[in-house]
Amino acid sequence: MLLPMGAYAQEPKGPKNGERKEWMKKLRALKHDYMIKELDLTEAQRAEFFKAYDAKEAERMAAEQKVRMAERNVRKKADAATDADYDAAISAQYRLGSEIAEIEAKYEPALRKVLTRRQMFKLRGAEFGFQRKLMEQCPPPKPHGKKKSKPE
Repeated sequence: MLLPMGAYAQEPKGPKNGERKEWMKKLRALKHDYMIKELDLTEAQRAEFFKAYDAKEAERMAAEQKVRMAERNVRKKADAATDADYDAAISAQYRLGSEIAEIEAKYEPALRKVLTRRQMFKLRGAEFGFQRKLMEQCPPPKPHGKKKSKPE
């Protein structure tokens, strides 16, 4: 998944850290605005909804970050990676789905307290809609060079 904003789970080191934090704040604000519109959130719902929703997203991103770190460890070690390194990365990859499902289930009651049934039903679609909107704003790059025509 492109989002939910997996990048803010662990900030990179270096001079661009401040830029990344600012970018993530802007992205989160865009997502909040999108969710307010798509779910038709009232003023009364917003604070409590985003408190639970952002906590859920933070946990989800932390789980995704663990997987990326295990994968990076293997790539960094390259040929020196041990079977244990590979096993850790593979296990992390295959556990991610169930970890995300547990996180979603953990926050469902809190979200149900705030949202109507109709809003709760629309939440998943709104999340995917936001991802689609982002992808439309950032189309894939064009291929390098000219395509070779197939000989007929």
